[in-house]
This record gives sequence, structure tokens and C-alpha cells, in this order.
Amino acid sequence: MKTNLLFILSLGLLGYQAKAQTPCENGRAGEFPCNNVTLLAHLSPEEMWGNELNDIWGWTDPETGKEYALVGLTDGVAFVDISDPVNPVFVGKLLEHIADHEHLAGAPQHLESAWRDLKVYKNHVFVISEQQTHGMQVFDLTQLRTYINTPLHFQENTNYHLIGNAHNVVINEETGYAYVVGSRTGQTDCIAGGLHIVDINDPLQPTYAGCYDADGYTHDSQCVIYQGPDTDYVGKEICFSSNENTITITNVEDKANPIMISTRGYDNVAYAHQGWLTEDHRYFISNDELDETNFGNATRSIIWDMLDLDNPQVIGYYYGPVGAIDHNLYTKGNRIYEANYTSGLRILNSSQIAEGKLTEVGFFDTHPASDAPQFHGLWSNYPYFASGVVVVSDIETGLYILRPEVGISLTENPQSTTACLGGSATFRVQAEEEGITYQWQHSVEGVYEDISDNALYSGTQTAELEVITEANMTSKQFRCKITLNDQIQYSQTARMTTTQASGDFTWQPAGLGMKFIPENAADDTYFWDFGDNTTSSEAEPLKVYDSPGTYTVSLTYTDEDCGTFTIQKEVEALILSASNELTGDWLVYPNPSEGLLNISHSDKMGTLQLSIVNLEGKTLWQKTVHKTQAEVALSVGSLPKGCYILMIQAEEQQYQQKLFIK
Repeated sequence: MKTNLLFILSLGLLGYQAKAQTPCENGRAGEFPCNNVTLLAHLSPEEMWGNELNDIWGWTDPETGKEYALVGLTDGVAFVDISDPVNPVFVGKLLEHIADHEHLAGAPQHLESAWRDLKVYKNHVFVISEQQTHGMQVFDLTQLRTYINTPLHFQENTNYHLIGNAHNVVINEETGYAYVVGSRTGQTDCIAGGLHIVDINDPLQPTYAGCYDADGYTHDSQCVIYQGPDTDYVGKEICFSSNENTITITNVEDKANPIMISTRGYDNVAYAHQGWLTEDHRYFISNDELDETNFGNATRSIIWDMLDLDNPQVIGYYYGPVGAIDHNLYTKGNRIYEANYTSGLRILNSSQIAEGKLTEVGFFDTHPASDAPQFHGLWSNYPYFASGVVVVSDIETGLYILRPEVGISLTENPQSTTACLGGSATFRVQAEEEGITYQWQHSVEGVYEDISDNALYSGTQTAELEVITEANMTSKQFRCKITLNDQIQYSQTARMTTTQASGDFTWQPAGLGMKFIPENAADDTYFWDFGDNTTSSEAEPLKVYDSPGTYTVSLTYTDEDCGTFTIQKEVEALILSASNELTGDWLVYPNPSEGLLNISHSDKMGTLQLSIVNLEGKTLWQKTVHKTQAEVALSVGSLPKGCYILMIQAEEQQYQQKLFIK
């Protein structure tokens, strides 16, 4: 295996051709039918060193903030910098996997595949293909920073080779697991095409973790830490899969032993292709790739209620305006972004999804020649850039960079929070438009209800909701219903978790004393009682006891929201060893000292090594004395006021004594 291999193809090309943006006016953006979507730029397959396109995904560089479109080609992946979306920059191409790497030094053997899918985790892209020997490529996206004016040919950093003929890869970024689906060949017994589970927490060391293929072939899936209304599964890792003739839900918490939760079909099922959850995990919207051709219906989206994962229910069907075949769809807020082959990108409003209704609010048709149910045109889309730009991949004509002009522009969404019992929490939402009305809602048994100002809630019809916390609010969900004229939009869901004042502390030897360490040392204020009539308000105090014994040490935490909490523990004091303390033969005076110190011993001992250390064991003063008389006079006036330890090394014996400087 060769890693981090990169070579520059010296073609002297800029690698892209900038196209001026084209607004949607009177139903057209140039030659393209549209509504409420602006065309920012377009790159052809040839401009990305490709022939035809397939899947698409996105990556934002956490260091530079640049946004990149990751564009699947039949023989690799193109990388396009869309930070200036009107002037995209083709950065380079990741070569497809070649089983015999030695060919890379010469002319690589290209093994093109119409299917190539990719996802991103920890700044690495994971790429699979239907090609049998392709495996799963892993490429470090930070290498895109090496681009300087000339497009590059990149090579994979590593390859997970235990799969073949894979159709898609799904990644749960919360857990660091990839789920390869549709693979019917490989080097494990997971060859029925189900969920082939790979641990990618170390992206460059992917390892096999498990398999679920009890329900046969999986065409696509979404795997999440479930946070929906079914309390039986909250916090579990759940996969929602399109398994050709069913939607199959699987508990994959135990990777070695996944368990099917349920599997359901629907009316006129032809080929259950793909689907995506709403952000609150309450609803699942799926598509069927063959029902348009088999049954003659218009583009159909199936709406599932996931109130009970053991018994999901179809609550409605959305039919588009034409009969194009539907392909990949994704959700963001109350918008659904559908890539429907010959009718292009369709944007749906899901504000009424609880009633089984969806409404189209915008579209951009990359295939104006026809809306027929054929496998031409748009393959997929990626709507998750912070900029609001949406990138789409048309099989024949290339990459389109779009800006939807639909919906209310939210600049701030409510965030999940943890609050103290009896304290308060604030949820905020902010929109760019004026004239907006607000209505905050909370979930009650999985159903959202409007809330009004009362003893617990204030600001329920403003952009800022304040909640007084109670014990029964643990894991309660909140969202804001936002209305502008007749348009309704919902903020993202935020979860409330309650807590109360609590704490603990430990201790450990530190120099010649004991260091006491609380939990969350930076968050609270503290009061220590060491059980010997001494106290401290330091976060991590150092304590030296005068005598051995067991002391009752208490720590009181104070938090402005959660109040106070006191914990007591019995502590065995760590003090200076009594066997080495100065005996009556020695005399150190005056103690406390104001800077002069006398050390005497009844014998005229030879050489003395003298040291003064602080309570943490750090040496602050040293002197060697050749003792020819009973008493030695020293000056220690350079030391600041405080408590120290005087160490005396005399021949083979060491002595110690507390010393106070005043």
C-alpha cells in the first residue's frame, strides 16, 4: 500500500471556466427552466477531466473555511473550490482505485463505473464504486490546500479492500462508522449486499466491525444516533434503509449483532431506492426509482411517520408536477432537496409534513430537453454548505452551482443545552427578513404543541424563549414556528437536558504536601475545610498538615444556577516523615525568621548540604557549609514570606524542619 502519493499533471491549464451567475427570471435561467433558484456557475465534465458524473458531496475546510464540491466521475472524483460560487476553481481529480498499484508509474488501467458514491468524515473522503476491485478509497482532503493555479492528479491515501461491487457508502459522523451497502463480493462473509460496517474512527486505518444482511440487499441508508419520539430507541444508533421492496429499520448499536426493528412495504412498491429523516427524526421521506415507469404515476415521494419505529406508518404521498424518475433526496430544516433525473432539483416545503403534505417551492431543471421517466439528467445534490449554496451533479452536462431563493433566511437556530434544575435556559432564533412572527413549540409524546407564556415559559411569541427548568424537562425538545406573510418555516430542533449541583474531589501527593483537585475546576467557586481549622477558596489548593492523622475534608461547590453542593471525605494526612525530623541535638532559630538563621549542633560535624524548598518540593535556596564549630549563621532574606522546609544533609543522614519566613 502506498500512501500520500501525489503528482502534478503539468498541463498548463487553469482547470475551470468561470460562468457569470444567471438569475431565474420569467421561469428561465438562460436555457434552464426554474423557479426561485439562481444559477451561479456551471462546469462541464470535460472541465473536470471527466466523461460523465454520478454522486456528489461537499466538504468545508475547517482551517481555511473554503467550501468544496466533491464530484463523482465514472473514473474518479473531481474537487472544485466553490468558495467564490460564481467563479468555481477546479482543483484536481482523485484517480480511481487501481488494484495493481505498480501501473501508476506508467499508464493506469481505467476501470470506469457509472456508479461512484462518496461521503466525508474527519476531513477525509470515502469513495466506493460498483467496480469489483475498487474497494473503498480514503483520501485526506486537506491535500487540496496544495493547489496553486494548476489542477492536480491525486491518489488515495489508503484503501479498504474487503468489499467489492459496492453501491453506496453511508457514514454516521457522530460515531465514526461507515456502512457500505450493496456489496455482493468481498473478503468477508458479508456479501448479501446489506450493511457492511467499518470502523473509521482512524480514517487511515479502517477496520471491519460487523454486518447486517438478514433483510438482504440494501440500496441506500441513513444511520444516526436516534433522537426522535420513540423513547425505546433514543440514544441508540439506528439505520433507516431502502431495501428494494421495503423500508427496513435496524438497531446497529452492537456492531457485532445488529437487530432488525421493523421492515415495511408501501403501496405500488417497485424499487425502494433512498430516503432521509427530518432533522427531529420524526418523519422519513423515501423515493421509489421504478414506480414512475412501472405504474405511470408522477414523481412520487413517500412520507413515513416514525413515531413508533417498531411500526412505522405511511401518512402521505407527494406527487410532483411531471413524471420524472426520482433519485437522491436530502432534508435541511423544513426543506427537502430532491434530485429527480430529467426534471432536475426540486425543493419542497415540509412545514405540513405532519398532515402528510409537501409543497414545491422551487426547482432548477438541468435537463430541459425532456421530463420523461428516463435515466438521464440529475443524479444527486448536496445542500449542507453554510453559505446556502447547493451543488448538483448532472450525468451528462456536469456540475451546477445553485442558490435557492426560497424560505426564510435563518441566521441563528436554537441550540441544545444543559441547564440546572431551578435555573433557566434560553433558546434563540434569528432571521434576516423583517415582519416575522414567532411561535415556540415543545414536543409532547412526539407531537409538537404551541406553548404560551406562564410560570415556566416567557417570550413564547418572540425570537427568544426563556425556560425555567424542572425535572420533567429532561430531554424535552423545542422548536420555533416562524411565519412570514403566508409562508411557514420551522427552526431546527433543540433539546433541553436538566442537571443539578453535584461534584467530587480527589487528592494526591504534591512535593511535601497534598494537592486537592475538584471536578470541573474552571467552572465553579469553591470553599475547602481541611478539618484542622484551616480553609481555602483556591480551586486546587496545596495543604501541608502539621501532624499525621485522619481528617474530615469538605468541599462546597457554588454554582450561580445550580446552587451549592457539599461533599465530605475522610483523608489520611500525608506529612513529613517523623523519623527524619530534627531532634534535640539540632537547633534552628529564630523560627519564624526575618532573614537571619542560626543552625547549631552539639558536634563539630563536617560538611553540611543545606537546602530550602517550598511546599511543592521546588528548591529555592542551596548552600554548602563546612561546619568547624557548633553553630552556623546564614542569611535567607532573599526568600519571600511563607512556609518552607529546611533540608540538612549531614554525612549519610538527611534532616528536615519546617521554616517560616516573616
